[in-house]
Amino acid sequence: LHNEIIKSYKNTKLCIILTIFGAQNLKLSMTLAQQQYLELLRAGLWSKSADQSLFQGEVDWKAILRTSHQQTTNIIVADGIDTLPPSLCPPKKRIFKLAIRRTENTLMHELLNTTLNQAVQALNAEGIWSILLKGQGVANNYINPQSRMCGDIDLYVGEENFERACEVLKKEGATGSHDYDNHEYQRSNRFNERNPYYNTIELLS
Repeated sequence: LHNEIIKSYKNTKLCIILTIFGAQNLKLSMTLAQQQYLELLRAGLWSKSADQSLFQGEVDWKAILRTSHQQTTNIIVADGIDTLPPSLCPPKKRIFKLAIRRTENTLMHELLNTTLNQAVQALNAEGIWSILLKGQGVANNYINPQSRMCGDIDLYVGEENFERACEVLKKEGATGSHDYDNHEYQRSNRFNERNPYYNTIELLS
């Protein structure tokens, strides 16, 4: 696991370097909507004001919001839109849809955090120590954690604890079945609780 983390870090560092050196050339080949999307993403991610000059003329909000949906960055882009004056913002209909999505995502974060706390406490009580991967852990590194779109909860419990961890969560009321994937050293077991929103814990070994 340590080696994989180092490998991931090195790949990320390389991507950052390539992004810095290729940014100017890339910008020349991007459409206006793509540039506007990235500007809103930058503004929302770092809590900075978006460059208003990019939105003075033509703005294809349908294309921008479609991209944000495809990249699961709806809320970050919505945060970026909040930095624009009302005259440069999308039509009220689109603003309303973003507001609904933001509320849903906030509720989902609360649900996942509650479920995560319950799961970890149950596992700890049985002497099973877990490591939170991706998802909610990454969200805590955002300026606004609730800006990250929710997914599932990924807990690494190790090969020796995998079966026991599954049984512990089943005793807590979770339901699910083994779901083996193509990774040689990775197994997952998804537990779906009965909640208003899709709520999944994925155990990795």
